[in-house]
Amino acid sequence: MSKLTSRLPLEEAVKISDRVRKDLLKDPDNLIVTVAGSIRRRKEDIGDIDIVAARRDFELNQGKIQKFDFEEVPVQVYQCCIWQYEAHLLFLTGCAEFNIMSRVEAKKRRLALSQYGLRDEHALLYRCETEILYVLGLTQFVDPESRTEEAVHLGR
Repeated sequence: MSKLTSRLPLEEAVKISDRVRKDLLKDPDNLIVTVAGSIRRRKEDIGDIDIVAARRDFELNQGKIQKFDFEEVPVQVYQCCIWQYEAHLLFLTGCAEFNIMSRVEAKKRRLALSQYGLRDEHALLYRCETEILYVLGLTQFVDPESRTEEAVHLGR
């Protein structure tokens, strides 16, 4: 997989990601395919394309990352089971600082947050993006384009 020599404008990255998404949806085992990362956060420029694909043939906690270039743009497809799709989407939307701060907030509540969901020491408690953000103290849903380190602090 190559590395982009320059970042793509959002508009161009969206067009490319739409084509990748359509190709992935041709596989009948891909139930939901959603673009995540910088594109979902609507950043001005993009370094790569992150996609979450919920698959019919995957078990809980089974995941796979497919990496390839599409029109010279690096693409990572994170495959998971349908039950963990939203947790994967939350994790892959980022940004990195938002994810770190969210995990810190989870730890304060004696919970653990990962791409599989929010859990305590005994069981997985939440898999839904909105529920996870609410439990972490973000009383209002944080739109992907607003997910920054500050959003974790301001959401209370």
